[in-house]
Amino acid sequence: MALWVFLLSVILWASKPAVARDINLQDMVTAKGDCHIELVKGAGFGSCDPGVIYMLFKNGRHLIMFANGNTTYGLAGSGDRQPRLEDLYMNIDTLHFTLSGKPEVVDKNFEGECHFHITRDEGDLQQIDCDVYDRRKGVGITIRVLDMYDSEHQHFD
Repeated sequence: MALWVFLLSVILWASKPAVARDINLQDMVTAKGDCHIELVKGAGFGSCDPGVIYMLFKNGRHLIMFANGNTTYGLAGSGDRQPRLEDLYMNIDTLHFTLSGKPEVVDKNFEGECHFHITRDEGDLQQIDCDVYDRRKGVGITIRVLDMYDSEHQHFD
């Protein structure tokens, strides 16, 4: 698991009520899987770190975080649809990008969605497919996390 996933999980676990309250966190899911990222459409997929974090905030916004070495990608948005128990589609409107030692880059012109494939009975993550793009800049990112395991759910009051 990537170091940032581990550290965030430990911090939230150790100080669950205080940290969750301070950032208005409602739910968090951490999982691992076979992660692939394509930063330029048609260039092909490269590997990314196996850890994934999904956070739902009390204001209805959500954030999905992925990492590739010292680079962290966050896809954020609000709103979702769930046509079946095992399919959850989340709207994405913002890309957060952080390279170690550099200021965070936030692009609020992204659009797209992440499709969460989840188990019908337990609600565990099986696969995540995210396709997002910025029409004005003509850039997009695709992230796929396959064969997911070690799904852990936390709810904060």
